Amino acid sequence: MSDLFPEPALEVVAAAPADVEGDLLIVPVFEDDPLDDLGGLDAATGGEVGRARTSGEFRPKPNELFVTRAAGVWRTARVALVGAGANAADGEAGTRTSRSAMNFSARHVNV
Repeated sequence: MSDLFPEPALEVVAAAPADVEGDLLIVPVFEDDPLDDLGGLDAATGGEVGRARTSGEFRPKPNELFVTRAAGVWRTARVALVGAGANAADGEAGTRTSRSAMNFSARHVNV
């Protein structure tokens, strides 16, 4: 990749979202995922995640992107939801699509 658009540094971690420190927390979201395993996500974004999902501003279709600021409760400045498609059973193709979308979102928000 050129020096003009450097590759963002991404790190995959298995941790509670509130414990992740960084510029951007990227969350892949599958279509039927209520995000119950990410307790506090909506509160950490000042209600923006719930509002975006309810209004249809964010739909978890492949490569859909929603970025918002964290409200200072978590150790990350911003949260990005990235649509991952139908479900986790998509296997390698779904993982590859999600990875590409995460990389795009990191570049999109200038991380």
